[in-house]
Amino acid sequence: MLPGRGVRVRLRPPPRPAPRPETQARPAPPAPAPEPVERGFVLQLGVFSNPDNAKQLVQRLNREGIRAYSETRVQVGLFQSREEAEKARLALERLDIRAVISPQGATR
Repeated sequence: MLPGRGVRVRLRPPPRPAPRPETQARPAPPAPAPEPVERGFVLQLGVFSNPDNAKQLVQRLNREGIRAYSETRVQVGLFQSREEAEKARLALERLDIRAVISPQGATR
């Protein structure tokens, strides 16, 4: 109540101004969907102990307009069944080498 008036007044905070469009937070764009893994073949162009040599080859191929990539991976197999892969994984474990079974190609 305001003193001496006998009237109740509800005071509201002043309205907030709307943020300007250029300062509004924009939602992050969705992460790109991973490219589907297809069964097929790749050409391995080398195995390099020096990663810089692999990078130079990829850059050379890219300059020629050839889409090339490099990755570092150590694999054993191709096993025809998960059971075969598990037997090999256990044998490696006895050598104190940890391995993870990973499917090769698309799993549809």
